[in-house]
Amino acid sequence: MPETNPPPPLFFIDLDDTVFQTARKMTPAQRAGAVAAAMDRQGAPRSFMTRRQQNLIAWLNSHACLVPVTGRGTQELQRVGIPFRSWRIATHGAVILDPEGRVDAVWQQHVAGIVMPLQQDMRELARRCSLFFASRGYDAFVRINLEYEIGIYIVMKHRDSSRLHELYAIQNELFPRLDLSAYALSGNDNNISLLPRGIDKASALRYVLKKLRNDPAIPAIGLGDSLSDLPFLSECDWWGVPQKSQLAEAFRGLLPEE
Repeated sequence: MPETNPPPPLFFIDLDDTVFQTARKMTPAQRAGAVAAAMDRQGAPRSFMTRRQQNLIAWLNSHACLVPVTGRGTQELQRVGIPFRSWRIATHGAVILDPEGRVDAVWQQHVAGIVMPLQQDMRELARRCSLFFASRGYDAFVRINLEYEIGIYIVMKHRDSSRLHELYAIQNELFPRLDLSAYALSGNDNNISLLPRGIDKASALRYVLKKLRNDPAIPAIGLGDSLSDLPFLSECDWWGVPQKSQLAEAFRGLLPEE
């Protein structure tokens, strides 16, 4: 028989394209009743929640322990309107914040040990990638995202989301000529990232799970949209994906044709 008052389940959720998205990815019907979920640097609405997403988050915040597991940096996470009350995993797992919003110092030291030896290499890789786009006249940019005042990973984006073939050309034309053995490649929509190996959502989730699961019977459920989310989702007892997502498309390819 189930417990009369079971402990709340743990929900580890990706954010962008899982529980909110930019307006260009929404249908007119989804935009009706949508609310701003995250702001840009200027304070203008950038991402939005549909009514279904709003109801999902409201229910989870009332009945579960909700933990974001996001590629967003700590400053970007502060611009998200969801009231998180527990631990938070940010910057693809490089930063863990406790329920009071304080950086977990043990995890910070662990991450610094991984990325500090790669600082010069990351700068050179970012330079090579920037030169690739510039030499072809592609309006894409490259930056090194920082946390703890040190470089954490390299990210590339195109300023015109209708020309993503130009962004992804780098994977076939430049990456094979580079030594990327110290990095894991992640690509989804208008985003290509080179993450130092050892910096990942799954490792951070295991760390947080040990702190939250004081009863082995507490279930852990994951939600994510990207192929790069699969490792952290696999750490959970159950997991799910949005109907329209990179992961959903990958699984549809495994289904027999009707």
